[in-house]
Amino acid sequence: MVLLRAVGAYTRALVVAPVPTKALTAAVVAATGDAFAQRADPTAAQYDVGRAATFASFGALYTGAFQHALFGWLDAHCHGAALASLVERYVLLDFHWLRAIEMTLCNQLCIVPFLYLPLFFAVSGIARGLNVRAAFTEAVRKYLPLLHRNWLFWLPVQTVFFAVLAPEFLVPITCMAGVVWNLILSSLAYRGVHAPAATVSAAATVPPATTATAVATVPPATTATAVATVPAATTATADPGTHEPGNASAVTAPDNGGGEAQTALGAPRRLTAADSAALCVLISCAGRRV
Repeated sequence: MVLLRAVGAYTRALVVAPVPTKALTAAVVAATGDAFAQRADPTAAQYDVGRAATFASFGALYTGAFQHALFGWLDAHCHGAALASLVERYVLLDFHWLRAIEMTLCNQLCIVPFLYLPLFFAVSGIARGLNVRAAFTEAVRKYLPLLHRNWLFWLPVQTVFFAVLAPEFLVPITCMAGVVWNLILSSLAYRGVHAPAATVSAAATVPPATTATAVATVPPATTATAVATVPAATTATADPGTHEPGNASAVTAPDNGGGEAQTALGAPRRLTAADSAALCVLISCAGRRV
């Protein structure tokens, strides 16, 4: 009985205040998915509140507010006629399903690759304290794998949702399915972030012949000093995706031998709260345009 009253109250809230209700729902779902991801991450020492807040904000603005406007636009402009003209001779589907497929393709082939994923990588870079260059490198490395996972998960799920759900329930039910998706998304974005920057000792990077000579000619008392003073150029760094934020610039601005690559490129600018605010304004403006 209590559950029925709660469902009724939520349904009325969707009608009276659809955008705040959907934004709050999406924020809670995004934070929940991230909490599951953090709990499953063996390298996370403790719960990262800032990370959860970032995903909750992104969920509220994009999944809740922007998709409310986006799904309304798709519902008004996608009727299945364009798809029917291409496949009606080969596929026996009524316009109801063709319309759902058309809405899904429009969202997944246009909005997701060019708006959703770039915004996600920008927001996750802000949450992790990455500078602009490191965030861009991370996005380039993970863009295609994440887009592939997105299509595998959302193409069938969203097609069914568009086909069977009433418009007012599209965002809330999408948020429910988003618990699983946010778990995938958060895990991929933060994979290995808490792991220490791995380094390989100088002895492992020096050619075998050189190593043998050094060991043979350096007295035992000075061997430790010799290894400790090997130039940083001989130290191999780990993959940029597993670096702490402070080490990201060393990966993205390699030294050309003179030790001046970083100076020539200029100090990388960190993404700030102003950048985050600008992203929020961008999402809001996009929602109004839709």
